[in-house]
Amino acid sequence: MAAFVGSAGAWGVAPVVGSRVGSGVSTGASPSGARPSGGTAGGGPRPRRHASAATAAAARMALATPTSQGGSFWKLSDAERRAAMQLPGGSTPADFSAKYVAFDKTDSTTHSLDEVVYRAAGGGLLDVQHDMEALARTPPEEWKDLFDRRAGRTVWPYGSGVWSKKEWVLPGIPDDDVVSMFEGNSNLFWAERFGKELGMTDLWVKQCGNSHTGSFKDLGMTVLVSQVNHMIKSGKPIKAVGCASTGDTSAALGAYCAAAGIPSIVFLPADKVTMAQLVQPIANGSVVMSLDTDFDGCMKLIQQVVGEYPIYLANSMNSLRLEGQKTVSVEIAQQFDWLVPDWVVVPGGNLGNVYAFYKGFKMMKELGLTDRIPRLAVAQAPPPSLAPASQTAAQSPQTPSSVPPAAASSCCWPGRWGTPLPPAGSASCTHQSPCPATSPQTRWQSAAPAAPSSPCLPAETQSTGSPPPHSTPPTPQTCPPSTRTPPP
Repeated sequence: MAAFVGSAGAWGVAPVVGSRVGSGVSTGASPSGARPSGGTAGGGPRPRRHASAATAAAARMALATPTSQGGSFWKLSDAERRAAMQLPGGSTPADFSAKYVAFDKTDSTTHSLDEVVYRAAGGGLLDVQHDMEALARTPPEEWKDLFDRRAGRTVWPYGSGVWSKKEWVLPGIPDDDVVSMFEGNSNLFWAERFGKELGMTDLWVKQCGNSHTGSFKDLGMTVLVSQVNHMIKSGKPIKAVGCASTGDTSAALGAYCAAAGIPSIVFLPADKVTMAQLVQPIANGSVVMSLDTDFDGCMKLIQQVVGEYPIYLANSMNSLRLEGQKTVSVEIAQQFDWLVPDWVVVPGGNLGNVYAFYKGFKMMKELGLTDRIPRLAVAQAPPPSLAPASQTAAQSPQTPSSVPPAAASSCCWPGRWGTPLPPAGSASCTHQSPCPATSPQTRWQSAAPAAPSSPCLPAETQSTGSPPPHSTPPTPQTCPPSTRTPPP
């Protein structure tokens, strides 16, 4: 079984060895956990009165009882519906907690999530740590049942794919402070034909870009803006939220800040953002500044600005966003009837998603919802400045188990992509020679040593066949051979 995990137009892969047929998931249709994304997470009133334990139990039973036996969720009152969205023991999100800790375990820094802080005392990144002992007091079957009951419902804010896991995301903020646009709940479907092209029989696609602003950034931005909304309501002197961006982050920030009525400021590198991405923050009322620099220059400037003015930083060095992005892991398991794939391949980017997915799978295993953590692989396009393959391989040796079979071959991807996949250990370059035949039988051939006439060159040289005018031609490097076995 395999599942693709994707963002805004980029795909990641989650290959799984062997089929799950007979184990609860049919490869002939969407997983039984998958649900349509219709409806709104914000529909209906938000009653504040509490229901009794008996009422809550009856409401949960109504969710699980067939209509022929008289049970129907839509016949419940608002209070009963809200009661059905809570844990059976009467626990609420307020019974759980989370805090900032230093990512570096040698740094004992801790902070409340209500503090405006982005770095640990030692200068390293912060991570959001949940009270796992409190979460573990709820049996795993109750967590599964709770998440399944909430998915796609109209009881605020639990219909969201992120906020249906509120206890695992931001347990400490009131429901009325949540800023959500029904993000998440993205489709997971069987990529049968694409899987056959790759020689795989159980490949699934999770397209996280099916979201309000067109990218997975919505999953993290709903959490960050909700926390900022809560902090502002609690009296924190925050006047706006700002970010540096090349498109997707600014689109998500503009949309969620507009929904919350919070001003947003965006720093963009001039002429490096698509019109589709630029129009979103502008349409949502963001203050957009186009700067004659690159993303790194924009990032340095926004960090200076938030250090001098009451503007909250929304870039991914703020670990709140990862709490929303980790819910993709829970959704994948949920849509596979609480099984996890063998491999999950994720677009690299700044590696925030990879860590977020790991956090989600790790939480599920620690709390007993699943029995293992899948292997995670990163798919990343090499920047032009990467070192030659032989140098990269020497500095970062790989073991045969460090990459999935799909990344261990020197095959040519389908002709519409037209780029050969490099041999294992030479991820920083590709063959300059033409693609071999692209039939399924030849596409998974083992890598052979590159001949001297097929040098491995940096990516920026291959696009035109000659080095850029401002540089000297690089010294050709021979791609190392692959010793790994291709998939069946």
